[in-house]
Amino acid sequence: MRKTGLFVFALIFAFTFSSCGGNSSAADSTETSSEEDVVSVKVSETDAPTYDVPFPVWSQTEDLLNLFEQNNDSTYVINFWATWCKPCVKELPYFEQLHQEFKGEKVRVILVSIDFDTDVETKLKSFVEEHEMNSDVIAFINGDYNSWIGEVEEAWDGAIPVTIIYNAKDRKFFSGEMDSYEELSKVVEEMNKA
Repeated sequence: MRKTGLFVFALIFAFTFSSCGGNSSAADSTETSSEEDVVSVKVSETDAPTYDVPFPVWSQTEDLLNLFEQNNDSTYVINFWATWCKPCVKELPYFEQLHQEFKGEKVRVILVSIDFDTDVETKLKSFVEEHEMNSDVIAFINGDYNSWIGEVEEAWDGAIPVTIIYNAKDRKFFSGEMDSYEELSKVVEEMNKA
């Protein structure tokens, strides 16, 4: 019981006060089979947005987990970030560049913001507009971190940024800030060749 309490405290601490950083490290890969090429970034009826923002606002864990269920010939680059996380903001240009460089190829960049729901209309919306972000952005406002972090990735300790890159043949988990655009693009290129 005490161990669970410490784990909950560690996750809350990681999301609110963490250094957000660390070195990137790939976790083991898993294999899946190929199917259709569809990822829905529409807001479900149960998640009708209460904000006038140019991106989906989700709160249901099921919607988030569906992002990781695509079994087709595309590579998905999913980054968890927040506007209050300096290492996250520092690496965002790498993901935007990746989105531009791989345009027309079967690479999908999805940036999942875990900003607080009270900041979606103010901080997050203005951040996305100010930085002219072109990648898909999703605001995931489910603050019950213990209920979904482990389902996204067992190795995730709760700190951000975190990047998961996967396709039908491989899955890699990166905890901490990407060191450079070259590091990120190299992983995507290697996974596309496999």
